[in-house]
Amino acid sequence: MFRFLFDVLYPWPLEWGIVILTLGALSALIGVLYALSEHDIKALLANHSIENIGIILIGFGMGMIFDTLGLKTLSTFAFIAAVFHTFNHMSFKSLLFMGAGALLHQTHTKNMEKYGGLIQSMPVTAFTFLIAAISISALPPSNGFLSEWMIFQSMLASSHINIIALKLAIPFAIFALAMTGGLAIACFVKAYGITFLGLHRSTNAKHAHEVNFLMKSGMILMTFVVLSLMLFTPFYIHYFDNMMHELGHASIYAQIFPNGIWHMHSVGTNGGIVSPLILLLSLVGITALMLFAYKVSGVKTRIHNAWACGYKTSQKTQYTATGFAGPIRRFFNWLYKPDEHFSKQTIAGYETKFDDSHYEVHVKPLFERIFYTNVAKAVNFISYWIYRLSHFEQTRYAAMIFNIMLIVLFSYRVFANNFSWATFVLEFFVMMISVKILIIGDKK
Repeated sequence: MFRFLFDVLYPWPLEWGIVILTLGALSALIGVLYALSEHDIKALLANHSIENIGIILIGFGMGMIFDTLGLKTLSTFAFIAAVFHTFNHMSFKSLLFMGAGALLHQTHTKNMEKYGGLIQSMPVTAFTFLIAAISISALPPSNGFLSEWMIFQSMLASSHINIIALKLAIPFAIFALAMTGGLAIACFVKAYGITFLGLHRSTNAKHAHEVNFLMKSGMILMTFVVLSLMLFTPFYIHYFDNMMHELGHASIYAQIFPNGIWHMHSVGTNGGIVSPLILLLSLVGITALMLFAYKVSGVKTRIHNAWACGYKTSQKTQYTATGFAGPIRRFFNWLYKPDEHFSKQTIAGYETKFDDSHYEVHVKPLFERIFYTNVAKAVNFISYWIYRLSHFEQTRYAAMIFNIMLIVLFSYRVFANNFSWATFVLEFFVMMISVKILIIGDKK
């Protein structure tokens, strides 16, 4: 992709970078919003691919903008951030789809409403899925956090550029990326909580067990890849920096890591500093300290069923994936335009107990609703008329050909400045006769 970008398209105009930046911001925001409304786990992950491709495009757009303006150092930083996030997305999304495949293999459904409590019977899948969920949610000190931090820093470094279009596009991209980060966290709290925590929501989930050794080994291997992108970030940044150097950009590795591997710097004016290894060591240390304090305290923990307002605890009293995303979905109803169905059973005109209520909500994707549905209607319309044309009588075919000849002749007269009202009236009269034959057809 970089070879094509630099060898074929280079140099590009500033407008290209602005368009890619804006499309990336829209893709990231719309992708995560539709992911949050999904209860099909694979559809949820597919929408997050749209989100993360948008984040990558934001980095590419900033790199193209900086390169056009001659800011080579910032351009290299933005391109490295985009490539780093591409590698991160490859790793954690592969792990998430492996986890989704394991869940589908054991429960025979992609519907998260049928999961629940699987952390007890599928602990390896639950742990590896959690690592990937933390990474895709860009929680520090994960690799997803580091690449998104770099993309944020590249946008913040543009504050000194006084171009009106950039003053509008870049703040919008910053807003979209910030919103995307928050919504991604909410989405994977829903996905992980509904899937692995709580009580079993179906018989298949209740009888599920851990997948076989080969499936587990694949997930464990990808977990190590995700963790390596976090632990060995300087190595990967150095590799990406060499790649950019081969494309004619200056090396900036020494500017990103001026004090060794402990601190990661932005290359922009008044840029930020982050310490991924210190964050990781602090997290591990605090967790170990809390566990040690709990062990030595000797405090006994009482475990009891949660209170369910007087009802007996069951899987029906738990939050559902639909209910969890409900507040956000209602706020964005103008975008989702959902189909909601609520039904209650009645006996002799009286509603039965609440357990018999049923609520469903279906959200059709924006592009399917606006674009693909209309394309399908157009294809059906054209197919219908092709079918009609293929079953015309000979008289209709002759009239249709004659009409086309008259239209071509009339168009030629108009464009050749050879227009005559007498000729026009004669041609129009003949055409009406042909149209009548075309509509009525052979009466035999």
